[in-house]
Amino acid sequence: MTTTEAMSIEHKMGSLWITLPDAISMYNSRELEKTIVGNLGNEVNVVLDFSRTRNLFSSGLGLIIRIRKAVGEKNSHLCLVNVNEKMRDMLTALNLHKVLSIYPTDVEYEISRAEVWEIQAAKSFGFIFVAQIENMVYRINLSGEMVKGVKFDLLEAFIPSPEIAVYIFDLSNLELIDELGATELLLLTSKIVQAKGECRAYGVEEWLKETIEALGAAKYITFFKNEKTAIENPLKTEM
Repeated sequence: MTTTEAMSIEHKMGSLWITLPDAISMYNSRELEKTIVGNLGNEVNVVLDFSRTRNLFSSGLGLIIRIRKAVGEKNSHLCLVNVNEKMRDMLTALNLHKVLSIYPTDVEYEISRAEVWEIQAAKSFGFIFVAQIENMVYRINLSGEMVKGVKFDLLEAFIPSPEIAVYIFDLSNLELIDELGATELLLLTSKIVQAKGECRAYGVEEWLKETIEALGAAKYITFFKNEKTAIENPLKTEM
């Protein structure tokens, strides 16, 4: 068994079983991700157990998305178990229930696991939009493909908060963008700027950054090397 910051990793019920800590924040999410990915092997089933986790904020959502991607690259399948009602409602509101198998208890997971992997294998992320306020910063995660044919309803319905000055875009899981996706991104960042907010992005691969710029969607975005510098950079009004 591997244990890090109250996170434990073991083999249980024929799966690689990862019990997450009570809190997932910007300060520990990357270390948790590194430990989890480092323990991925040839397991068919990977489980994230939320029995100890009290709340799920943007850092936790980002961790789920990144782990799901890493698990998929290993041709394994990811499930979430012991997810309380509040968390399930949040994941459903973000449409994540459509691409993840989520169980209120490990018992329900055990009952269904014989058939879940065939269902999970057929699921594709499409496009995922996640936006949450954390420490007076709006953290926005754009994942999957921003292309014609996917739904942008959550992105289009997003309303910036006049109380928030900084909007941090995590683009580390954005895989593709076309002209339609670029238009949606430009409209989103334009709304934020009109609300007196700053758009800062990190995690984007160079070729994708060049594509975003070439499609004219980077007008209101400042790109940073990593999450830390994006968050800590002074406001333009303070410079």
